[in-house]
Amino acid sequence: MVRAHRMAFALVLSLLAGCGGPEKELPKDITTPTDRGPEETGVAVPAASQPEAVKFVQTCIAAATESHPERLEKLKGNQVVEKGQQLHGMSQVAVTRLISAVWPDRFLFADETNTDGLVKISIGLNKNSLSFRKNGQSFDPGLPKGYEQVLLVDSVGQYWMQTLVPLADSKTILFGVRKQTVAGQTWDTVQAAVPGCPVITLWFNEKTHLLGVITYLHTEGISKLNKRLAVGEHKAFAGVLLPTRSEFERNGIVVETWAISSWDFPEKIEDAVFDQSK
Repeated sequence: MVRAHRMAFALVLSLLAGCGGPEKELPKDITTPTDRGPEETGVAVPAASQPEAVKFVQTCIAAATESHPERLEKLKGNQVVEKGQQLHGMSQVAVTRLISAVWPDRFLFADETNTDGLVKISIGLNKNSLSFRKNGQSFDPGLPKGYEQVLLVDSVGQYWMQTLVPLADSKTILFGVRKQTVAGQTWDTVQAAVPGCPVITLWFNEKTHLLGVITYLHTEGISKLNKRLAVGEHKAFAGVLLPTRSEFERNGIVVETWAISSWDFPEKIEDAVFDQSK
């Protein structure tokens, strides 16, 4: 149960896009003080998206889609296969993960590890309903009440934002576009308020306009966690440049690294995929 709990609290993917030199490495120096939240910064989420933020996001979407923003529609149902390392206790464990997702509220991740024997664990979110399976059998991992909201937030912040799909949703409020310089590198940043989620800051490469870092402050129970996903090595899938590597941090500690082998976009993903109770 402890292992399932830890797995469930970390959902991720990818690295900085760029051209040449150090820009091909995952960004290491981005911190999240700007994501302290409205109650601490005094910056309120506006009632509607700010025009300059909308214009900036349109530029970034155009960079990722070869000026065909309609291509994001196909990304609203997708599947990913990735392999990586996940922190379990004091050691890194090799994990293979399959993700299936339908925007905005259906999400599944299935992990396979082989440390003390082969273990397969999957967690499905179907709107407001969670279900779990271990080694082919439905089970209750004893997660705290309300975990479905934690999973929903992390699916948006650590997965969907990589596709840029939430930025094109009319319910998302875009604001606070500005330049930020960290360790000598300047980024173009914008903040996004997705319904039901904390404010998420997206850091874009100022030269390529491709996504490099995602940061947000997330409350889990009584704990506030600074979450940071660095993404990169973008490649074209269905006409959209998407990350194929990632590194995920919680409060400055690297807990996951991933390499994505495929992004696929089925015509339809049945709701039954997200129900692990059967």
